Amino acid sequence: ANSRLSASRALAETGGPALAGSLIQWLTPVGATIGDALSYLISAFCLGQVRHREPPPQASPGAFWHELGAGWRMLWGNATMRALTLAAVTRNLGGGAFAALYILYLLRELSISPVVLGLLFSVGGVGGLAGALLAPALARRWRVARLLRWMVLANAICAGLTPVAGATLVPLLPMVAQGCGGITDVLCDIYGARLVAGTISPDALGRVLGTSRLLAQAALPLGALLGALASAHVGLRVVLVGAAVVLILATLWLMRLPDAA
Repeated sequence: ANSRLSASRALAETGGPALAGSLIQWLTPVGATIGDALSYLISAFCLGQVRHREPPPQASPGAFWHELGAGWRMLWGNATMRALTLAAVTRNLGGGAFAALYILYLLRELSISPVVLGLLFSVGGVGGLAGALLAPALARRWRVARLLRWMVLANAICAGLTPVAGATLVPLLPMVAQGCGGITDVLCDIYGARLVAGTISPDALGRVLGTSRLLAQAALPLGALLGALASAHVGLRVVLVGAAVVLILATLWLMRLPDAA
């Protein structure tokens, strides 16, 4: 199921960026942004056609903090979830810094056009689709915990390829990095979700996942802010390389995962 969900997301990411690059060239950034806003309206309309309605949850005063505290205790008391969460926080710190500066680096330092930029992200979508298709076969051959470590490390190395691209390797090296990064990123998501599902009981899954994602998502804007501040002093390339190093460090947390997982 995780592979199929990732495949559907990858399909959307394949066509969207290329279309966006063409719209920017054709309609200017303002026109492309208006088109993007219209796509959200269409999406909202489609969601409104869903007829299934769930009964509202019976919330009690203080329930949020109680559930959050319970989720935190279960998360921190589980070695696998603790390692996965710390790795996710570290990845999001580096990933937040990288994402905040990546497009700016491509456009300003590597002089990539909007159309080529859209194609780069489409290559990432193709890579994500390939990763979703590869995931079941790889999991049959190797342990999921070991695969997750490899994929997190490979994803970090892919991120580091773009900042070292010289004029003679543009857009080849960023395209390779985007494609390989798409493969490894989807595989990280799939194997991480598989480990979580095999570790946490269904009745506790919502609380533990909610707490884990709260911590991980909080690291994204922090990483973006730190990356932006650092780039003003040391430049875009240095910060992107540093962000890739932080992504590599996330692998260290995963060394604590048992290979039997």
